[in-house]
Amino acid sequence: MCGRIKRADPLTVQQSFSFNAAGFVRDSNIITKGVTQFGPGGSVRSLRNSTWTNEGVIELDESFAMQGVATILNAPSGTIDITISTISTTLISDETVLPGQEVYTIQNDGLLTKSVPGIGTLISASIENRGDIIADLGTITLSNYLRQTAGRTIVNGGAIVLSMPSRLFRLEGGLLGGTNTFAGRVENTGGSVQPAETQVGPLTIDNDYLQSGTGGLSIQIEGTTPGVTHDQLMVTGLADITGGTLTLNLINNYVPPVGTEFTILTAGSVQGVFTNVLGNGVFEVAFNPTTIVVTFLQLGNLSQLADFDNDNDVDLDDAQFIINCTGSPQQPVVPPCDKADLDGDGDVDLLDYQLFMQAFGP
Repeated sequence: MCGRIKRADPLTVQQSFSFNAAGFVRDSNIITKGVTQFGPGGSVRSLRNSTWTNEGVIELDESFAMQGVATILNAPSGTIDITISTISTTLISDETVLPGQEVYTIQNDGLLTKSVPGIGTLISASIENRGDIIADLGTITLSNYLRQTAGRTIVNGGAIVLSMPSRLFRLEGGLLGGTNTFAGRVENTGGSVQPAETQVGPLTIDNDYLQSGTGGLSIQIEGTTPGVTHDQLMVTGLADITGGTLTLNLINNYVPPVGTEFTILTAGSVQGVFTNVLGNGVFEVAFNPTTIVVTFLQLGNLSQLADFDNDNDVDLDDAQFIINCTGSPQQPVVPPCDKADLDGDGDVDLLDYQLFMQAFGP
């Protein structure tokens, strides 16, 4: 197609679709189910006051402009594969975005990926993600907002860059993971940050990391080397933890000696506290000026160990139990207060109460 599509009812393209130079869709809706390719030519293709629903594959190797009220809906079966390796503005939007008034012109429920190396992919349209955004090769640069309510954003062989300081990644659901770099401010209010995702490794956030609400940080541990045998989140700016959950899981049958320390986060500066600490081991969590370090105390799920009355929750009755059992350090513990010795050192003291509060919450 090198001319114009304008029609009242939606146009469905079952097979391949070629979007040639100077072609545009205006005041119409289009559904593509096959492979969409962009023919050669320097003129920018455009979508104006229209909605493009992609249920197939878009091979994006030329610039494409979204004008007026224009939206791309990438369906669960859809793939947008960015195949530009040179410096280029790939998805152009003329939207005016004010903080708190974002309009997400790309709705991704499928896969948005970059399958070729290179640094030259710039997307100026705001994106709402419920599918997968995967940077396996090269760099995807975003100059507008990124919001995620479900799905995954993964940086492995590639990276994702938010190029404007005022823009941020609103992580409201799903996960951010991988072993490379996400360069931008991350505000995690309901998602999960998982370095290396399913493996063990490092993840870099080249900016600030803010965690609150139901946001979570998940760390896997199978050894003592940061970023190699246990996950590590590296933040170049501020790590501000004002709530949420820290999940620490020992994997591959690894059981460290009691007292082993793991630096799970580094940052330019660190402040805050986690609301809950979960996982299959009991750890003491220490916030230092530029690091978060956890110390292994014993095996077990802290939420289960702190449920002293076995009623499937950690509540005020459990709090009263540990208060009644708390004595001086080195004072030998006797039944039934042995259950309150959460760090396994033979007494019930302030550290046990602090561990209890990790399971109890505020």
